[in-house]
Amino acid sequence: ELPEALTDENVHDLITLKKDDDKGEIIFFDATVSHGEETVITVNPTDNFDSEQRVYVAIGATVEDEAGNPVFGTLHATFTIADVLAPTVTFAPASGATGVAPNAVITLTLSEPVRKGDGTEITDLNVGGLIILKRDNASGTVIPFRATVATGGETVITVDPISDFSSEQRVYVALDATVEDEAGNAVSGTLNATFTTTDVEAPTVTVRLDNDDIKFHTAL
Repeated sequence: ELPEALTDENVHDLITLKKDDDKGEIIFFDATVSHGEETVITVNPTDNFDSEQRVYVAIGATVEDEAGNPVFGTLHATFTIADVLAPTVTFAPASGATGVAPNAVITLTLSEPVRKGDGTEITDLNVGGLIILKRDNASGTVIPFRATVATGGETVITVDPISDFSSEQRVYVALDATVEDEAGNAVSGTLNATFTTTDVEAPTVTVRLDNDDIKFHTAL
């Protein structure tokens, strides 16, 4: 029986494509083959790989040349897809929140570790330059604050106003859009929040007396 030539119709069965390793979940694909001085097999997944996905690909050991010499060497490869997911930020208090305590501390939680847009580390010394804190809106009066940053599985930026907010104060906070993850993906989604503090001013009472209500002591 003559060896069967590789074609677009039969090459698929010679290829293994899986997540992580040879025991992983199958990744569906289409495959084509072209012949010239070399034989090139193109494996095209039917869906995009996941961000940072580890991929295992292999070719069957039964492949041989026209003289019957079997393919040799390493018949598989494992590679990792680039990080293409942009970090997102969550604000607390949330945008639209009301009744926020005037002494509230604001936190910005990034979904993954981040850095400045120039690739340098975010620290307690420079994080303040990445935050905007103002009265009312982006055009409002600046509210002085101190900021710190903590990095773990997430990056958490804490914004601590130097003075308490006013009663029923509308507060605007925003994150610089140049912040990025370690793969260079810029932060995405909503990068600002506006909230309102609670009413903490006690009501006052004013007593008014008409002239008829004023009585003078009369000597006998």
